[in-house]
Amino acid sequence: MKCWGAFRTLVRNHWLRYPWVGGTGDIPRGARHSYLADVYGLRRPWAHRGEMKGEKKIAVLGGGNGAHAMAADLSLKGFEVRICEAPEFEATFRTTLDQQGVKLIDAWGEEEFVNVSMATTDFRKAIEGVDYIMLAIPAMGHEQFLDGIMPHLEGGQTIVSWPGNYSALRFATMFREKGTHKKVTLAEGHTLPWGCRMEEPGRVRIFVEAWKLVIATLPAREAGRSLEELGIAGLDRGKLNQVLEWGFKKD
Repeated sequence: MKCWGAFRTLVRNHWLRYPWVGGTGDIPRGARHSYLADVYGLRRPWAHRGEMKGEKKIAVLGGGNGAHAMAADLSLKGFEVRICEAPEFEATFRTTLDQQGVKLIDAWGEEEFVNVSMATTDFRKAIEGVDYIMLAIPAMGHEQFLDGIMPHLEGGQTIVSWPGNYSALRFATMFREKGTHKKVTLAEGHTLPWGCRMEEPGRVRIFVEAWKLVIATLPAREAGRSLEELGIAGLDRGKLNQVLEWGFKKD
């Protein structure tokens, strides 16, 4: 009952400040940003268009909601972004391949087409010369994608799994088993940076940004060279150094 009472109070306070919420019709266009930013801390994905360090090159691996949202968000921040799906899923990725970009809908229902540097199913082309390799795929696909990119990895690259689920430890084991000695930093986050979903092939909607992202690296000494330079929301609010510390953290 206490939880229900707190929920009712929260909703009532929102209605008092924002009477259109929960009422008839949508949030007025002019008030959408102030409401969502004030209540949920949400910002437009392209609020800082082109203001980040655009010299970084990023490969986003995956063909689902997380990969499309990440490719669009980072492209709008000014980075060179390539999105790559596994070759066996080319049919479901065809729309993105044809349009070489992502249709992105924000939480206000406003849509923009975002060009990417490359949309491909060729792992070698996707990761050649990039600084970051983002694995925005379910954990069950981690090994498959790592097998695909491992022959093409370059020293100095950082692989980030979203979400991680101990992927850094598994990847380190795979490197050792296959005799790969390239200096690659492994990192993982505990969730995707956004609540999002695919509306249709090549078209993704972002509902909300994560307010806290826990990031860990292997080796842990690389934690100082974090992902903050990419401008992903929430990274400065919950960073951990070690992947085991991340894995055992449940709150």
